[in-house]
This record gives sequence, structure tokens and C-alpha cells, in this order.
Amino acid sequence: MSTTPGLSAWNVNVVTGGTPLVDSIDVEAAAGTITAVVGPNGAGKSSLLAALARIHGTGVVQLDDEDLDGLTRRERARRVALVEQSTEASVDLTVRDAVALGRTPHLGAWGGDDAPDVVSDALEAVGMSSFEHRNLATLSGGERQRVAIGMALAQEPQLLLVDEPSNHLDISAQLAVMTLLRERADAGTTVVVALHDLTLALEHSDHALVLSHGRRIVSGPTDRTLTASLISEVYGVDASILVDPDTGRRALSFAPSASPARDTRIPAREAERTFREVAAV
Repeated sequence: MSTTPGLSAWNVNVVTGGTPLVDSIDVEAAAGTITAVVGPNGAGKSSLLAALARIHGTGVVQLDDEDLDGLTRRERARRVALVEQSTEASVDLTVRDAVALGRTPHLGAWGGDDAPDVVSDALEAVGMSSFEHRNLATLSGGERQRVAIGMALAQEPQLLLVDEPSNHLDISAQLAVMTLLRERADAGTTVVVALHDLTLALEHSDHALVLSHGRRIVSGPTDRTLTASLISEVYGVDASILVDPDTGRRALSFAPSASPARDTRIPAREAERTFREVAAV
């Protein structure tokens, strides 16, 4: 595991039309680990990832103790990659040309690339080598999702932000993507991934950051943070964590809550304290 600090962010805010989408969130994500950002729809997961990439929002975001706002756009693009949810193919490009766009921040003054094999390696990593001459418009949503991840890999970032990578993918492809993110983390990359699928978060992340209504509810090691009690409280369901006795793999079972849904829009410090107590049960 890498010994570099990774990502540190303080007081991150995103406001649109007077509505706070991300409200004073702090984030710590060590290099060489996967941090899962989870929460109900509208919790602010996508907005937070975009803010960490410095696309919008306010606050301090540092990578390996260096303020990202102090870098040029080119320098930031060499170090930070964001894979967004959208897989729309609005440009006329082949798969290889699309992945090669990830190399743009690394190109020399005359367009030369001192690492020409990176694009091929990225295509292979996301299982799209045989599609390299296909036009993006001819691909399925899941295939375009893999191309987007390949483009991010071609950037060779120190911080990889991935928004809902399981979208449009079948079960096998979801597992392949999470395995790929683990490999990136094991190589020293700081990986932050927003996930709807809590089972994927349980099985494939080291740390979890739980959001609700744009606020941080709790964060910490995944196995101690994503408890059945906390999930039940945040999502308003009755949740159980099932453990396979042979493999130790975990999965979630849900049922409608027998009690009224709880409004978690309470002051941030109180919310974090409350759900830390729930997680400790």
C-alpha cells in the first residue's frame, strides 16, 4: 500500500439555485485504498465527486498535501480523473481515439506521447481491445461506460473518481470493474467511487462515506461503518447483512421499514454523532 497521503478535503460545498447539494463535507481518502461514497438518491454523491475534481463547488481539496486549486488545468488533468455517470456518445470517435483522449494532458508540445502503450493497456484493462475500431455511437451503454473508464485509466491519475461504475453493466462486468479499481488502488492510486449498490461497497471498498441530503452522516472503515442498523436508518428500510459461511462474502437484504422514515436533515455534527452511535451497535 502506498505511503503517500492521498486525498484530503475540507468544507466542500456545492450550491445550485440557492439549494445546497453538498453541505460542508470533509473527505479523507488514503492513497492505495478505495473509498465508497454511498447514500440515497439526491444525497449529493455525484455533486461531491465533481467538486473533488474541482469542476464546481468551494472548499479546500488537496492531493498528496498539494492544493488542487493551485495547479493549472493541465497539471490537474494529469493527476485527477473523473468518470461521470453519463455515457452519451455525442462525438464521432472510434473507441481507441476516445480512450486516447485521456493522454491529452501528457502530450508534448508537438503532440508526441512518451508512453504510447498506455492506450492499448487501458483498452485491455477494460476489455475493449476488440472494439478499438468501433464507433462510440454503435456501442451499448455498458460498453460506453467501460470506454469512459479506459479514458480515465489512460490519464494515469493519482486520484481516480468514479461515479456509479456499475450503471448499465451486467453482474460479471460490475465485478470486473470493481476488480480493476482494486488493482488501481493496489498500485497506489487513490480511488473514490460513488455506488448505489451497497453490496459492491461492502465487498470492494476499504472505507465508506455515507451521505444524506447533501451532508456527511458518517465515515470510516467499511466493515464498521456500513452496518445493518446504519443502513436501515439512512435508507428508511429494514436491512440485514447476510454472510456466506463458506466464503465470508457479504450481501444485503432489504424490506420495507415497519417504522416511519426518519428525516436525517439535522445539524451536521449531530447527524454524524448520532449515526456513529448507530454504527457502533
